Amino acid sequence: MGYLFRVEDMARAAPLIERARLGAGELEIADDAFEPLTGEALRAYRQDRQERRRLRLLKRADAADKRAQTAHNRIAPHEREFLALGEPVKLGHHSARRHRKLIERADKAFMNAGQALAEAESLRRSAETLAPVRVKGDAETRRQIERYANAAAIGVGDTIKDPIFGEGVVVSANPKTFTVNYTGRGFSQTIDKSWATLVAKGSPENIPEPKFKAGQKVIAKRLAATFEGVIKRVTRRGYRVQYEINGRPYSDTFSEGALEPLPLA
Repeated sequence: MGYLFRVEDMARAAPLIERARLGAGELEIADDAFEPLTGEALRAYRQDRQERRRLRLLKRADAADKRAQTAHNRIAPHEREFLALGEPVKLGHHSARRHRKLIERADKAFMNAGQALAEAESLRRSAETLAPVRVKGDAETRRQIERYANAAAIGVGDTIKDPIFGEGVVVSANPKTFTVNYTGRGFSQTIDKSWATLVAKGSPENIPEPKFKAGQKVIAKRLAATFEGVIKRVTRRGYRVQYEINGRPYSDTFSEGALEPLPLA
């Protein structure tokens, strides 16, 4: 392992080399050796490192297997046969001390072998589950593939589900997003097309109409408080309601589920 410095940087690097007592020499190297890797070149470099890591893990697993076998072999076959009989230690007998020692050695060998086998299994599992290497742009490429697939399968009026807001009806399809009306929660939200999962096919006629209209008087609820107000407009995120608290006017957005029509007097 070594370090590369440009010729013009050697003056600054010289004190560090001397302090670390490193050897130094001159090499002719192409200028691109100093350029950061990108794209497929970076992927190949990372893949090579990961492959070497995988081989190291497997090598350590093999070494753990050998330790397990060594621990197993510390108890001879005839000693295993004797222990399998389950004979109790005969107190006062000339064999009692030797019997106890054998039991202690067998317990220690069993524990060491078990630990080594568990380590080998864990190392092999780590080697087998190494994820494919990634470079900048892979995540967006994956999302775009999912967007194309969902754009072909999902249309306006279809019921979809996403991991954040739950089920809703698609009201418009945009280049990278769907605008979804979450009927159960009373608001609309724009989500990335890659988030959507088709629940049921529908049609544009299935798009739900707003439950409330501008100018309608309602009771708005938020936590334990209730407010009487008037809907000023319907937005994608819910209903803009104007209300008063202690004679002072306020305006806020409420979901459909937080509103009730004001009973007629």
